[in-house]
This record gives sequence, structure tokens and C-alpha cells, in this order.
Amino acid sequence: MITRNSLKTILIKYGYSIAGEVNNVPELLRETRRLFPDLVIIASDIEGGSILEAAGIIEYDQLAAVLILTDDLRSYSTDKLPQIMKPFSPETLLSAVEICLLYHQRFNSMRNEVNKMRENLENRKMIEKAKGVLMKQMGISEEEAYSKMRKLSMDKSTSLIKIACAVIETDA
Repeated sequence: MITRNSLKTILIKYGYSIAGEVNNVPELLRETRRLFPDLVIIASDIEGGSILEAAGIIEYDQLAAVLILTDDLRSYSTDKLPQIMKPFSPETLLSAVEICLLYHQRFNSMRNEVNKMRENLENRKMIEKAKGVLMKQMGISEEEAYSKMRKLSMDKSTSLIKIACAVIETDA
């Protein structure tokens, strides 16, 4: 049977550092917010609250990846949270840790990419709106409106989106 100390020993032996240890769910949430670890490993017998709620908060707030060590896989929604069933071998633990870290990193990378795409889309919308304002005010074509904004952006050494926002503000 793997105890807390043997768990620590395995993780340290394979190059992981232990940022903190807690005995209950409120401490878990406080320490996770304070330390921002890469991974939080939660034993199913932790006291003081719901493991699912704590894990959900940690993941929703993007604080860390989560791995649950459980006695019974049926106790938790297996499609939502990564977990391994006790007893487990050191190899199983290390594989689960690596998978959790890998998927957390990939998820964060995709989230950042989606956020960047959203920002680019919003910027594009603003530029299109500003072109429309210039076309209406000056009676020029879309290409001419874009050229004027681009030239002003270069002349003022500022971003095209700032120029677009200024055009829209002056129209309001």
C-alpha cells in the first residue's frame, strides 16, 4: 500500500518536487491558490469537503491539473477527472502524473490559442466597423478606407486596432 510518505518518495525520486501537503479540502484550496502547482494529487479519503467540488474549482479556476487517488472508481464521474485506483504501482502513478501534466499543458495551449483567435476576430470586427465609418463619412471605397487607416497607423507608430477604435469613437 502506498502511503503519503511513499508517494512523496516516488515523486521526488523521479524528479518532481512537492510544493505542499494538506489534510482537508479547505487547506487544499488555500494552498493551491497560494502555490499554483503544476499538479494537485487528491486522495479520496481527504476530509472537509467534496473531492469533486474541490477538483472542479481547481480546474475551473485554471489553478492546476488534478489527479484523484481513489479506492473505488465508481465513486467519481470517470469521464470528468483523471484518477487511478488504489493500490497502484509506482509506474502507474508516474504514468498518470505524466498524462495529467501533458493534457493540462495541451489544454492550456489550446485555451490560449482560442483566446488569441477571439481577440483577432474582435480586432477584425473593429477594423471592419472603422472602415465602414470612414467609407460613410468620406464617401470612399473599402480599400481606400483601409489604406488611410494603415497609413495613419504607420505615421503615428501605433497599432491598426487603436486607429480603428479612435475612428469609431469619433463617429459616436
